[in-house]
Amino acid sequence: MDIFQTIAIFILALFIVSCGSDVQVTEGPPFSTVMIVTNPLQGTTPQGSLTTDGGIIFGRAHGGGIYNGGVSFSMLPDGSNYNVIHDFGSAGDSTGPRHDSMMVMGNELYGMTMGDGGSDLGAIFSHTTSGSDYRILHSFQSSATDGSTPHSCPRLNPLDGFLYGLTELGGTSNDGTLFKISTDGNIFNILHSFSSATDGSHTHGSVTFNGTTLYGMNLEGGAHNKGTIFSYNTANDTFTVLHSFTGLSDDGALPIHCNVVVVNNILYGTTTFGGTHNDGTIWSMNLDGTSFSIIYSFTGSSDGSCPEGSLMYDSNTAKFYGMTSGLKGCGSTLFSITTSGTFAALHNFETGLTCEDNVILLNGRLWGMALNSNPAGSWILFSYRLPGN
Repeated sequence: MDIFQTIAIFILALFIVSCGSDVQVTEGPPFSTVMIVTNPLQGTTPQGSLTTDGGIIFGRAHGGGIYNGGVSFSMLPDGSNYNVIHDFGSAGDSTGPRHDSMMVMGNELYGMTMGDGGSDLGAIFSHTTSGSDYRILHSFQSSATDGSTPHSCPRLNPLDGFLYGLTELGGTSNDGTLFKISTDGNIFNILHSFSSATDGSHTHGSVTFNGTTLYGMNLEGGAHNKGTIFSYNTANDTFTVLHSFTGLSDDGALPIHCNVVVVNNILYGTTTFGGTHNDGTIWSMNLDGTSFSIIYSFTGSSDGSCPEGSLMYDSNTAKFYGMTSGLKGCGSTLFSITTSGTFAALHNFETGLTCEDNVILLNGRLWGMALNSNPAGSWILFSYRLPGN
């Protein structure tokens, strides 16, 4: 072996050792607390979900801010550049943004609040992603021809360009409404007034579109007063009750802040109660309401209990992701589940942290918020790295 062969073998050996060393380097744990918010001016008690335009994360907090009426905020995914972009609650403004996520459309964010707006019954608002050009598009009046007290945010129908949403109260029976509004606020129409025993009442969620049909859930009402799943065809103005929850061991009950998800023409969703242990469920159903089934019943142990939010589907992993609130005292969890019902608890939150609403997916990570009981009103932003990222 000549000197050149010896040198080549030595270099190759160094390369192999180096590569081997790289392979053995391990990343940190998948769960991380990105930011802890304790300053009331930055917002308190965020009971909603985050949203993103693909690079910046946006959210709302129910309280805090300059006027203690809540805030809209933005940040980078690493928790840096946190900015309050709107303080709710000034004179003539709306107040108390609650659940769900704002909708991003171009440079605009759309959402709803539960209070003020002129009659202290809630409002639909918009502002730019920087917080400028804040506008109240509609102030609810709680009459037979209007809604009131919305808990969620409107969603865009891409086929007609209108925003559609739900209110907890108002309408002809004061059991809530389904409405649509133009993005400039000039056109507002009530499409359906709920009537408790007939079709449900007091919705806390938002709508989901699948073609010309939207889907949603009511918290209460229906044949058993445990809530309903419904559809509304925007092409022919047809409202249909697809399922009335019974609250029994083979059904769900009382979906709080829960939305319907459509995957491969199958509907999926959560309920806060019902199921085998009355700790909440995950269900599936055909688009026409047939073949309803419970694919998972929470047990109230390490899997958590009482989800107060919706599922988020990731086509890359072919899994849903969601959170439980731990409403019965067992603690909140971050979980995954397949369409066939294979469940995994990904993270059990520390005592004192409570999760409501949903997670979002950005850069291979799940992002969400958790309320902290100490100090009261404080909260954390967290992320969870999915496998392969």
